[in-house]
Order: sequence, then C-alpha cells, then structure tokens
Amino acid sequence: MARRHWWRRIIPGLSTSVRLVAIGVAVLVVAVMTVVNVMTSKNTNQPGSRAGTWNTALPSTGVPTAASSSSNAVSTDSRAYSELVRLSDQGWTATQPLTNQWVAELGSSVVVPPSQPTPTPSGSASPSGAPAALTRFESAQKNDPGAGREVRLLRRSTYNPPVVDDRFTFVIIVSGTFSTADDVRNWCSDQFGSAPPDRCDPLQLHPR
Repeated sequence: MARRHWWRRIIPGLSTSVRLVAIGVAVLVVAVMTVVNVMTSKNTNQPGSRAGTWNTALPSTGVPTAASSSSNAVSTDSRAYSELVRLSDQGWTATQPLTNQWVAELGSSVVVPPSQPTPTPSGSASPSGAPAALTRFESAQKNDPGAGREVRLLRRSTYNPPVVDDRFTFVIIVSGTFSTADDVRNWCSDQFGSAPPDRCDPLQLHPR
C-alpha cells in the first residue's frame, strides 16, 4: 500500500508540470507569431515597397549616419549639376545661329558646382539648388510650346553682356518663330495668362 500511495503522489505532480510546460510553450509560440505579423505588416505598408513604384532615393546600407547622408546629398547635387551643364551646352550649340533672334525667357536658377562651392558675388547661389533647377527645366520641357518652338537651357555667360553670377546662372528659354518682342509677349499671354510660372519675358539673343 505504501508503494502504491507513493506512485499516486508522483504521477499527479508530473502531470501538472507537463501541463505548465505545454502552456508556456503555447504562450511563447503565440507571442512570436504576433511579433512576426506586426513586422510583416509594417514592411508591407512602407512607401516604395509596392512593385512598380519608382523610388528616387539613393540605396542605403545599414543605419544611415550624418556622414553618409551628407555624401548622398553631394552625389545627388553633382549628378544634377553635370546634367545642367550638359543640357546648357546642347542649348548653346542650338542657339548659336539665333543671333539677334527673339526668345521667351521662362526663368533662371543660380547654381554653383558642388565640387567647388565658391561663393558668388551676389551670394545667391548654392550647390544644393542643382536638383531643383534640373527638375524645373524638365517640367518646362514636358509642356508643348507650339509648332516650331523648343524649350532649351542656356548658361547666361554664353550670350549678351556679362552680368553678376552669369557663369552660374542657368536660363530656361523657348526659341523659334518669334519675330518681335510683341510676338513673345503674345505667346506668354496665350500660355500663362497673367500668371506665368516665374517670368515670361522677351529676350533678344546675342551670343558672345
């Protein structure tokens, strides 16, 4: 009887331990699955995670630092500035035959090279302005200026008398089929009414 009573005491104790272990394992599994679901949901809802979304941000590795952010910004400015120079060189080549011709000036941006951000005489230039200047020109190019007209980019130092900061100034123009300053004004009025995007003025080109 003593031995039988001893087994009855051990078995219930073992059953309780097993139940506690099983409960603990179940709780742990539920907790892990909950955390996984939450993390998956966050990753799915982040911008740019959907297929087909164009992402203009530079790729990053690891946790971004102040140094890496600064390096990315300089890289972006340099690429944009190089593209501004390329487009303005193309514009200069195309407008050389337009001596004394009238064009519409749609605005300008003063930008210094990111690799050598030397202060300009007017103090109005910045290397960080290159991406904005490039976007502005590309937006203007998407509009239809009309038959026989083209949207171009020029550097101010390539035409007319020198002005302050002209070697850092990129100008958006619309060229072609303008005979007089009034032709330009009429075109500006037809395109923008009384609210041009920045300015829309007659400009007579005299390449240097």
